[in-house]
Amino acid sequence: MAAGVDGGAMRRSGRSWRCAIVPELGHLALSAVDRSHVSALHYRMRDKPYRANQTVGVLAKMFSLAEAWGLRKDSPNPCRFVQKYMEKKCERFLTDEEFHRLGQVLNEIEPDGWRRSPQ
Repeated sequence: MAAGVDGGAMRRSGRSWRCAIVPELGHLALSAVDRSHVSALHYRMRDKPYRANQTVGVLAKMFSLAEAWGLRKDSPNPCRFVQKYMEKKCERFLTDEEFHRLGQVLNEIEPDGWRRSPQ
């Protein structure tokens, strides 16, 4: 796993890669991808604004790394200036199962008290 990246972020990035980026842009050479391709992909995903924005973020990071590694030269990041969609805030509550599991974990740590793991 990449340093400083949690497992959930890696899974979401992988999902964007497999489900959106490769099917839509995988036939293009890295140097051939431009803002019109990224904008079109983003627009096609407009019914899922969070996923669309996340996919553009994954692409932006990919192109930044490609430039840093010398794989894409003299080309601006095609994700730059792609306007992200507004995302609705979502309030989420624990399911009964999650609430039960939280109670179990709290009961397990209660006798010893809360101890922070060393970093």
